[in-house]
Amino acid sequence: MKSIFSLLLSILFLWVYHYAQAEKANKKEKIDKRLEYRDLCYENTFRTVLLYPLLEMDNVLYRQLLSPIINLNEPTPLFLEFDNLGDTYESFRVKVYHCNADWTPSVLNEVEFLTEYNDFPIQDYKLSYTTKIPYIHYSFELPKTRISGNFLVVVYRDNNPKDFVISKRFMVAENRINIQATVNYSNGIEERRTHQQVDFELLYGNLPIRNPQEDFKIIIRQNQRWDITKTNFKVFNVNDFEKKITYNFINLENNFWAGNEFRFFDTRSLRTKMIKIDRIFYDPDQTKVQLFYDKPQFDKSYLETEDFDGNEIIDHYESHNGATEADYVAVRFLLVTEEKKELDIYVNGKFANWELTNANKMEYVPEMGAYRLITDLKQGIYNYNYSTKNKITGQINERILDGSHAQTTNNYEIFIYFRQPAGRADLLVGYKKLQNPR
Repeated sequence: MKSIFSLLLSILFLWVYHYAQAEKANKKEKIDKRLEYRDLCYENTFRTVLLYPLLEMDNVLYRQLLSPIINLNEPTPLFLEFDNLGDTYESFRVKVYHCNADWTPSVLNEVEFLTEYNDFPIQDYKLSYTTKIPYIHYSFELPKTRISGNFLVVVYRDNNPKDFVISKRFMVAENRINIQATVNYSNGIEERRTHQQVDFELLYGNLPIRNPQEDFKIIIRQNQRWDITKTNFKVFNVNDFEKKITYNFINLENNFWAGNEFRFFDTRSLRTKMIKIDRIFYDPDQTKVQLFYDKPQFDKSYLETEDFDGNEIIDHYESHNGATEADYVAVRFLLVTEEKKELDIYVNGKFANWELTNANKMEYVPEMGAYRLITDLKQGIYNYNYSTKNKITGQINERILDGSHAQTTNNYEIFIYFRQPAGRADLLVGYKKLQNPR
């Protein structure tokens, strides 16, 4: 009897030990995360991350449409907001990292790019109000930086800098270089109806240039998207007397697909049907919204419409307090088309960080003759398109379903990076935003 009792005790001890080890391993897995230098939520409960400059505007909601870019010599701060689903408060802190032009971490010490100790508590938080889906809304004003360049703000759980939950890119620019640029139709014969090109030249003034051919790193991006950029432009001519660098684009390397105007819908109100809303279902646990169905428009003529160039605005129509009164609703998308067996189809937009994942992948429903996606989104106005990925090659295409028209309105940004002689990091010495005219 005693031996049996000892055996059972040993088994119990081993079970408790292995359970404890498993819990320890799980806990380690949760906090041993790899920091990625891009916009990312590391856990599914963190949603609707916004980062924008606090500029004085007639409509403060339009701040959300601005790129997270400020001028080094101006007092305008950047403002960070995000939600954590649930009603349990957690304490978070913030760190800032300086990055090179290619978004790799720079070698600078924290005291070289910040005026304060690099560890900031987030003290502004509010519980959502009258929403079916509870969440806690956090907000934080970013610290001032000493220098220009690329930066990454990282939010992590209190007392554990490796348990990060959000990373978000932002830039600080200087006006040390003059960028003269325009957006035009493509010079290419075949591309003229579907592409746009960005022409530019640089006036570098008194910058200590040693080799104008190589000293600048130039990046052009479309619609605030890091997945649509151009770089590695070749210098055509350098005028030392005028301090001017001219670029000549022989191979259309400054061309971008123009795409189409973005589709959009408006869920700011759940009391009435707003733009693109077909039906609203008031379920006890969560409100559901069904959009009017879409169809492919690759073969349609260009139609001029106002959009946010792929961006979005979070808002609550009745209170205009989207931060804490906008609810998370289940939005159903329908794309009526025949099944495309060689392609996966996604609803793409800023809400998905312009990434094609299972979270925004559509399924084909034969009885409906349509692709369908149901996803949770906070109330607001959203831009989106339909993107495809070839199942064999993995090639992503936003034009198979939505087409591309040279008349489409897009915004472009030009970033000029420069590393001082004997410098240890890339500085953002020039920045220009421009839009093609309608």
